[in-house]
Amino acid sequence: MIFLYFLAGVLILYAALFVYKTKTGSPSVMSRPEHVERFMKYVRGGMKVADLGCGDGSILIGAVKHGAASGDGWEIEPVVWLKAKREVRREMLDSRIHIHFGDMWGADLSPYDLIYVYQLTRFAKKFREKIARECKPGALVVANTYPIPSLRQIKRDGELWVYEIGHK
Repeated sequence: MIFLYFLAGVLILYAALFVYKTKTGSPSVMSRPEHVERFMKYVRGGMKVADLGCGDGSILIGAVKHGAASGDGWEIEPVVWLKAKREVRREMLDSRIHIHFGDMWGADLSPYDLIYVYQLTRFAKKFREKIARECKPGALVVANTYPIPSLRQIKRDGELWVYEIGHK
């Protein structure tokens, strides 16, 4: 009987999380290997990289292996967050990659040179405002699948939209 209460609690938690994510962000969609590979073209040695909704951590792991100094990811789904933490630890990169439990809206983007995001179009305006407030000039933002209108696009790379943040 205790197991059924536990299972019901977990289901309620995930239902609440699903509702929260539909109101504030995007569903969990793991980056396809070709997106990870394309993203690496924008990683330069010494960069600080952020992944907003980092899923399993593959973008950050790839970026650090490709020369990024460090990476931070934000993930709000508990099981996915634990998987990302496990993958980072398995790759022995936990001194250079930190996976935060929480949503992207609480992340401070000011230290990052390169930001990866998968964000539905309906949140583009709110995200663009966050970028304008927080990102440093010259930072790159790579949006997967959904463009971010009114940002300075420098490239379209398949399903990736690449933007450079201008001077404030």
